[in-house]
Amino acid sequence: MLRNPFNPRLDFIKNSVIFTVFGCISAGMTVIYIHFQPRSHAVFWVYMLRIMHSGNQNSSAEEVEHVAEIIRELTKGDVIYTDVEGEKHIVGMEHVKIIAPYNAQVALLKSNLPERLEIGTVDKFQGQEAPIVIFSLATSAPEDAPRGMEFLYSPNRLNVAVSRAKSIFILVGNPSLFEPDCRSAQQMKLANAFCRYLEMAKC
Repeated sequence: MLRNPFNPRLDFIKNSVIFTVFGCISAGMTVIYIHFQPRSHAVFWVYMLRIMHSGNQNSSAEEVEHVAEIIRELTKGDVIYTDVEGEKHIVGMEHVKIIAPYNAQVALLKSNLPERLEIGTVDKFQGQEAPIVIFSLATSAPEDAPRGMEFLYSPNRLNVAVSRAKSIFILVGNPSLFEPDCRSAQQMKLANAFCRYLEMAKC
């Protein structure tokens, strides 16, 4: 089994496959090698890319810029994975799905990224999977969320987004979203899933 020199592994039971990833996600670095190997359990990677911005409600040009950078790194021809049948693949755009909670961010992503990429809302990708999924939150702060915390922080929506990824899930968002000023028990419950994600993610 390959070892990750940057981060400890995060273990999840998922699809009876073991995933080991080299690299980390940041503004200047991304995954440089992905190795899939059949095993009895899985190593599933989650990352958080912190992007500072302000005043954005349902779209963020700043996040689009960084998503584009991640895509360029992932698809430049030197990222390779071996699938469960032992076949090696060079990661291409067909291996990546990009998700956003708002149609406005989906539209902005589509207008700035290659047409071959699959980009849509959480609802669009229900029942679909990809080796790599990128989730762009777009909103700058909890108070900027146009449909409130109940929509943006929905545990079900986050769960569906994460479960679209077979091996790597990259959440792109403003860190202020992980410091909400909760004013009710329900809001605290909503924020808990995001905070738990941040605890688990490699940043």
